Amino acid sequence: MLPNEQIISDALRKSGLDYVFESQAPNGRKIDFYIPSLDLYIEAKNHSTPRTEGQISGLTNVIVVQGVPAAQAFSILIAGKRK
Repeated sequence: MLPNEQIISDALRKSGLDYVFESQAPNGRKIDFYIPSLDLYIEAKNHSTPRTEGQISGLTNVIVVQGVPAAQAFSILIAGKRK
């Protein structure tokens, strides 16, 4: 698991949100996280690549979190806390 994926995983676990790691999306692509209760996918990346576009293509319910600083900020949002 990449560092940014670990940060998001920890935040989701601490928040109490049930999620699936490396879920298959309806477009047939593997996405890092899926939150069933929100019907929401989260893809964590170190940087943008053409593969990223293919993974999220056709999905309207996906958040892409790029880089460790973004993952850290996103984890704060998940927790509903401010530093």
